[in-house]
Amino acid sequence: MAAAAMVTELGLDTRGAGQGAVALVVLGIMIAALRRPVVFQAIGFLVAENGVYLAGLSVEGGLPGAVELALLFDLLVVLAVAGAFGAKIHEEFGTSDTTVLRRLRD
Repeated sequence: MAAAAMVTELGLDTRGAGQGAVALVVLGIMIAALRRPVVFQAIGFLVAENGVYLAGLSVEGGLPGAVELALLFDLLVVLAVAGAFGAKIHEEFGTSDTTVLRRLRD
C-alpha cells in the first residue's frame, strides 16, 4: 500500500492503474520472497507479472501484439520452470518447502 501511495505519474491512462500495477508488482515480489513453498513462490511471480501486464494494458494506445505475446510467453516459461523445480524438490525431499535446500551445502 505504501509503495502504491508513493507512485507518481507513470504515463499511464489513469493514476489508479499505475498505483495498481506497482502494488501488484510489489505484492508479487513480497510473496515470492517471503513464502517458502514453491507453489506460493510461483504465485508471487504470477502476481508480479500481472502487475506488469496491467501497466502494459494501461499505456495510452495499448501495446503492440508482439509485446503482449512476449509477456505471455515469459509467463508460461516462468510457470513451467517453477513447476518443474517444485516437482523435483518434492520428489527429492518429500516436501515443496524450499527451506530444505539449505541442507545442500558443499
